[in-house]
Amino acid sequence: MKTKLCIFMAFCLMISLVKASGFGVVQTKRYFEVKPGETVDLVVHFFTAEDQPVRIKVSVDLPNGWKATVVPEEFEIVSSKGSLKDKTSKYVQIPGKGFVKTFPVHVFVQVPLFVEKNLYKLNVVTFSSEKGEGTIKVTNKR
Repeated sequence: MKTKLCIFMAFCLMISLVKASGFGVVQTKRYFEVKPGETVDLVVHFFTAEDQPVRIKVSVDLPNGWKATVVPEEFEIVSSKGSLKDKTSKYVQIPGKGFVKTFPVHVFVQVPLFVEKNLYKLNVVTFSSEKGEGTIKVTNKR
């Protein structure tokens, strides 16, 4: 009998001190049940309503022995208006902006083969800056 484990995902957003880059994150689930040795695909959707492109880099803080791959690890998002009629994409509604398309990022988490049944916390860490900026100085946890 395989033991089921739970994963709790939290987000740590790091933003530029000069000017906060405006982006949001949508996650459909905060808890996931997984089995030892299993690889799970945790999808996180990013969006922005900013006029300028926003560069984002994603990493994951994991318990010892766990592995993760983020696809894509670095990317740039722009505000892209859309309609809920488009069933191939996900959208969020932003007051004054309408529906904005989200950008999916896949976090593939590999659970160790030998791990105790418990609640494990993963932190998805994002670094952002407006195009042309590169310094990350302030931490904002969500």
